[in-house]
Amino acid sequence: MPSRDPKDLCVTLQIFWPKLKAWYEAKFPERRLILTCTHRTVEEQQALFKQNAKTGKIVTQLDGVNKL
Repeated sequence: MPSRDPKDLCVTLQIFWPKLKAWYEAKFPERRLILTCTHRTVEEQQALFKQNAKTGKIVTQLDGVNKL
């Protein structure tokens, strides 16, 4: 299962995330900002990539192995 833990973000985003969350929730108090995915395994990413062909829609452009 993909991670939602901010500790799995790169260092820059670990620093920026709390600031962004605080700013967003102050600006939009009726809304809550959440992380939906901070890290996926290669297998999880490949499964998403395969959905491109199955659905005909681009789910992700990265296959989890090759970089663009």
